[in-house]
Amino acid sequence: MEPDQQDDIKEEPSEEQRRAGDMESEIYTGGPLPELPKFERTQKKTWTELRQVVRDFRCQLHHTECKNPSNVVFAVKEGGVRIYFLASVATGREMTLHFIDVTENGELSNCQTLLESNFVFVQQYSKSSRAEQLQWERKRLVMWGITNFDYVEDGYFVFSSSGSVFRCSDRLPLGSGERGVLPEELRSQAEAIRLDPQMCPTNPDIIAYVTNGDIWVYNCQNQNEMRLTMVHMFDAPVSAGAPCYVTQEEFNRYSGFWWAPQTTCEGETTVYSILFEVVDESEVEVIQLPGINGNAEPYRFPRAGTPNAKSSLRIASFSINSKGYFVKHRYQSLTNHYICGAEYLLRAGWTPDARHVWAQLLNRQQDTLQLILMHVSEPPLICDIQMETDFNDDEMITSSVLLLEERTHIWINVHDVLHFLDSESDKVMDFIWANESAGFRHLYLYQINKCTGECTKCVPLTSGNWEVSDKDVWVDTDRRLVYFLGTKDSPLEKHLYVVSIDSPGEVRCLTAPGASYQVFMCLRSGYVVAIESSLAQPAFARLYRISHAASQNGSRECSTGDFTIGQNLLPSCQQIGNLMEQANPGERHQIPELFSHQLSSGDTVYGVIFKPRSLDESNPHKFPTVLNIYGGPEVQMVTNSFKGLRHLRQHLLSSEDFCVIQMDCRGSRNRGVVFESHIKHRMGQVEIQDQVEVLQWLAEDRGYIDMSRVAIHGWSYGGYLSLMGLAQRPDIFKLAVAGAPVTQWNLYDTGYTERYMGLPESNREGYHRGSVLSYVGQFPDEEGRLLIIHGLMDENVHFPHTTSLIQALVNSGKPYRLQVYPQERHSLRHLPTSEHYDTSLLSFLQNNL
Repeated sequence: MEPDQQDDIKEEPSEEQRRAGDMESEIYTGGPLPELPKFERTQKKTWTELRQVVRDFRCQLHHTECKNPSNVVFAVKEGGVRIYFLASVATGREMTLHFIDVTENGELSNCQTLLESNFVFVQQYSKSSRAEQLQWERKRLVMWGITNFDYVEDGYFVFSSSGSVFRCSDRLPLGSGERGVLPEELRSQAEAIRLDPQMCPTNPDIIAYVTNGDIWVYNCQNQNEMRLTMVHMFDAPVSAGAPCYVTQEEFNRYSGFWWAPQTTCEGETTVYSILFEVVDESEVEVIQLPGINGNAEPYRFPRAGTPNAKSSLRIASFSINSKGYFVKHRYQSLTNHYICGAEYLLRAGWTPDARHVWAQLLNRQQDTLQLILMHVSEPPLICDIQMETDFNDDEMITSSVLLLEERTHIWINVHDVLHFLDSESDKVMDFIWANESAGFRHLYLYQINKCTGECTKCVPLTSGNWEVSDKDVWVDTDRRLVYFLGTKDSPLEKHLYVVSIDSPGEVRCLTAPGASYQVFMCLRSGYVVAIESSLAQPAFARLYRISHAASQNGSRECSTGDFTIGQNLLPSCQQIGNLMEQANPGERHQIPELFSHQLSSGDTVYGVIFKPRSLDESNPHKFPTVLNIYGGPEVQMVTNSFKGLRHLRQHLLSSEDFCVIQMDCRGSRNRGVVFESHIKHRMGQVEIQDQVEVLQWLAEDRGYIDMSRVAIHGWSYGGYLSLMGLAQRPDIFKLAVAGAPVTQWNLYDTGYTERYMGLPESNREGYHRGSVLSYVGQFPDEEGRLLIIHGLMDENVHFPHTTSLIQALVNSGKPYRLQVYPQERHSLRHLPTSEHYDTSLLSFLQNNL
């Protein structure tokens, strides 16, 4: 969408928000209030008293966290369905496998743990390996124990814990009184930790995992193990099966190998294939960062403008004989001009028939994406397993076709929406894909000629000024229906929708308004687990069943209200019951007030206010105010969902009589590419303007916000904008608390920085204006106005961001306070650290605001 179409977007009537009308009507739109006296504390709390306040609030909010299921899978069994999921153990933060049975008539059993109670899986962050810690950081995991698992429908599970791999199976019938499955550890000859275990989809006895830079395969029948790839040799920075840092951190792909969905037989042997990524980081800059024990540790980290890691795709095939032993293998490189010319390998995989592999590729500027299809040839297995020194690739010049290419003048937002359909002919490929060509992410049905690459069909399934989720899409190929999460009803709520592939005229919402949803769906059983929450209600999981209306004489209108779409009736959702006990937010929990405001640009933005505890509507005062800020791309802070511990500091501050404001302005997520592109090539230059405009409007409109006592506080990008806010508008912000802040974009990674700022050599002015160091002279000269907080081991926003700022502040004679956490990375993982951070924040604000 062209930039001059922005006015069309913001003038669109709120038709798609009508079902959320109840929530929208609660948004405050009152007029200005008279001038009020200042609120003053009668007595300041001591450090010990503030620390106790922090502990009390953590205890209060903790019971609303971690109780709901994640990683939900469904097993269709005789007499009903068993639903497996991860959830915390009792009131702790350790995750394990649970299950609930659902009978055919919809009766739910009690929630039970799957594993035996004496199975020890708890793994504390501080005792884990560096590789595991970094994996948790990339995935933003906050729990311990079993944080992920692989499952196949035969009832087998595999997961990693404490650096090892475990496997178990559940063959118990529904309603069985027997409980407790004991996982078996897969003993390995590899000494290094094993990560990302995945079962072969056609044979759960065969498991692949990554260890020490290579892929290994394991046969559970006879404990036979083989090193499948020979890529990582000695200290060479080349590995197989695991994506590089930028791919994980900036493109959200955490696995680097993919099992073929089908196997073949050659005589008495079965042939298996794995598509895998080889990552070569030879040209990536090595930096030294503090390690766990205080020693410097080397990291491969590509800073903006420097060389990236190089990725290539290969296929490893191997055969297993009737006795369960690995006997032959082959290696093939997928080489073609598309892969050679790409900078980033975003996604890859197999087509359902295993005759092709596909890959999403992105250029360095991140404005051109290609989806390619490569035909897989099948040369014979020529290398005996015993010939371990012969691991040379057989070059495979594949026939490939460009399925589609997207170009934009803004940037490509990567997603996981790709679903291949059965095609009417072997010459064409039908698939569902999402793109943002209309300004918002929507679903499209494509048909491409596999020989010529010609697009013979491109049908939009959804449209409008709202977004389809970047990953939550399910396709019912039998009924030709697509289910997805989206924001059609409100930009503040995600709902479950359904649309017909063949008659996409109507989009039906299947969830109730006034909340946001996270959804897990099983099309085979028709069950949906929906985790529902709102600003007022903690998240809780409900079970629904998809209800399809019977068709009589073609299409008809049903009494249930199903829409008529050609020969298809769109389904509805029938509530079955709650999966787990619904949490109570507690008497002290304050429901934040939602507001909206139209900027001078014409764009509507949303925010929330946490009112100070002592605010008395009958005798109001002006309160010190904290602007809690993030402000960067890819994030939406304000939604109609319960945040729990993520809002700990907001509730904490409001309980101590601070007014807390949080808002999403231009540049934030889920509002379309034009809204998001406001920051393109000028990060740090435009965000504060929107925030200040809304802040000033709120102060005039509400009256109780004291504009002479406003602090700005945030973490990561929010820490960056906290510094920018104090430097650019010291007249507005009395003080800033900046956590883990970026200070110079040329020190941050390629994937993120170059997407929004371009390459340094092509946007020198933008990088200069976006650097905090360019504004050092504008920082205030008064003490008690700047607090910087940073983890010394931060592997994302490195500590040199802070040291370079400190040196500049020293050179300019500017006062500051610094709080360092020696054993923390980008996220604060240790409870004592988190308590100290929260107490420090309260103390600094209490004494200086």
